[in-house]
Amino acid sequence: MVKGVILRQFHSLILLLFMLDAFANNTDIQPLRQLRPRLVHLYNWAQRTPDYNAIWDLCCDHGLLGLHLHQATTACGTHVHLVDQVEPIIDKLQTQYAHRQDGNLSICLTPAEHIRLAKQAKQLFIIAGVGGETVASIIQSILPAIQALPLGTHQQIDILISPNKHVFSLRRALQAMPFTLIEEEFVSDKGRHHEHMFLRYQPTAPTPPSEVGDALWLPATQDKRIYIDKLIKHYGALCHYSPTAFNQQALAAYQALKHKLFGE
Repeated sequence: MVKGVILRQFHSLILLLFMLDAFANNTDIQPLRQLRPRLVHLYNWAQRTPDYNAIWDLCCDHGLLGLHLHQATTACGTHVHLVDQVEPIIDKLQTQYAHRQDGNLSICLTPAEHIRLAKQAKQLFIIAGVGGETVASIIQSILPAIQALPLGTHQQIDILISPNKHVFSLRRALQAMPFTLIEEEFVSDKGRHHEHMFLRYQPTAPTPPSEVGDALWLPATQDKRIYIDKLIKHYGALCHYSPTAFNQQALAAYQALKHKLFGE
């Protein structure tokens, strides 16, 4: 009798473990978390070209943007790469989303400069959630691989960027790179403000972003005034302690922008 009870308990335990495993791997039970406004904006930009051959979500962090794009582009055969050089981040993604890794999703532990680009016509890179100097460094590191791709009438290499600071230095760096600004927009998300840029590789006669931006400031809003005031305060403090030519030029540029937009 005792043996029968133990056997039934053992079977119950096996059934419970089976159900827990099924629950953990059921994408219907565990849908992806919703994207916040900043990532929704990048997602919508990415969806403008539904037939990218490859999407590279660099510095992917929680991977949500790339995972949502993978979910949306499965029918198109787009290959989505989640890339980060931080091992715990990638380990967590590979464990948490193992059931989503099909032939069109890769989760890669590698620095951006080490990624290998396939010779595909349409590719998109997304760099978000890091500082502008890091964004510029990543773009510089992948540029040789982009330039090595065969030029063709259907080739399209796009980059979406959402830096969280040091945007002035990023814009300056982009002016020396072969990318044309397709669009720029000011995006607010829970009290934090971001300058988003949509760039396209253009090896001849590119039209890069300006030093402080143009179209993203229209219409002039209170949120934009607050954001510009913070930048003026930041560079004003830097000029006080470190009056370099760069800091003085940044301060003057944002002061001129505020005067242009708000007459102040």
